[in-house]
Amino acid sequence: MEKKGGRPPTTEETLDLYLRKLEPFLKSGQTLYRACLNTQIPYRTVKDWYDKSEGFSQKIDAFLSYTANLINNLHFSRLVGIATKQNKMQELLADLKAGKIKKEDLDKLCVDYEISDKEWKFIAWYATHSYSTREDYGQGIDRAEENPQRLVPETDTREVAELLQALLHKDNAAEEKLLQVS
Repeated sequence: MEKKGGRPPTTEETLDLYLRKLEPFLKSGQTLYRACLNTQIPYRTVKDWYDKSEGFSQKIDAFLSYTANLINNLHFSRLVGIATKQNKMQELLADLKAGKIKKEDLDKLCVDYEISDKEWKFIAWYATHSYSTREDYGQGIDRAEENPQRLVPETDTREVAELLQALLHKDNAAEEKLLQVS
């Protein structure tokens, strides 16, 4: 009778059990090693299966990236909200220029759509830290030299916001400049 040594083979059911146990710990931001400690699953077994099973490793990776995806979605939602406010401001300015609304009405309507200093700081932070934008904004690269054309016809959003702020504070010079730009 021949004696076999080592661990018994891991079954699919065991791997599924490991995934179910590891999932909440990995989704909460713990490392694979720490999650294994907390669930009393042998790290070496999990690591071996991670290295040899693409399906297993994909599930582990999805659990590990869960928190980052949540945070990214929150940031993106906040950016969409700010962009929506900016678009509404541009619509109001177009309505003012077309004579659809009066300046007094614009002053009242703009209050709800002003981009706050806190929001501008968030935009700057996001631009310099997000993987999708930090190459352009995070390393002090002057993109104006690369592409001198403005992205928004005739004016950029920061200038529009500054002009709107000045309008709200009854700055006649800003109003004249805004009408020239529009």
